[in-house]
Amino acid sequence: DNVIPYWAVALWMFALALTFLVRDEAKDRHIITMRVRLLFAFSVALIVVAIVASLYLGWSPVGSKFMSGIQGRYFIPISFILIPVFINLGIYINDSKKAMRLAYGAMALSITGALLVVAIRYWHGISM
Repeated sequence: DNVIPYWAVALWMFALALTFLVRDEAKDRHIITMRVRLLFAFSVALIVVAIVASLYLGWSPVGSKFMSGIQGRYFIPISFILIPVFINLGIYINDSKKAMRLAYGAMALSITGALLVVAIRYWHGISM
């Protein structure tokens, strides 16, 4: 019942996007064809449709305008399947050390914010 602040989620997404763009020219071996990328993207889309449809059928009343029971946690495991879709798209940040420090900092700040929300809720009973 805790809502993670939007800034924490945005920082996490920024850090993930930044890590996709960083490359080490000496170890640039991420060659993924467009066909494989489309296969992974189609697989994720199919899984998302299956999750949403099953939750709609299982939890929502017939004819409802809203779908009950859908939560972000159901999509976390399949989000990793999207990594091959976005990695090595031809847009790179060559200063990998600086970019990775920025990504690590954004991730640490995001996790700290989420933990603070949970800690405040746990010890003080205040929902944010």
